[in-house]
Amino acid sequence: QQKGMISLSPPTICNSALARELPILPLASSLRLQAYRYDIKGLVLSPFGNASFAGVSREKADEVKKP
Repeated sequence: QQKGMISLSPPTICNSALARELPILPLASSLRLQAYRYDIKGLVLSPFGNASFAGVSREKADEVKKP
């Protein structure tokens, strides 16, 4: 190591200068929320954000089991 040079390990760099100068914001979240009704059955949500309505049906009011 040369005289006057400071050696910083990668965790030190990440914890100090990079964290102060470059705030990192998440661009995506794994949490997925979907509003639904108790009388809808067979709805499958995709982790990619779309919902397929193939095989989806609506139960009669007297057959619905509410929590």
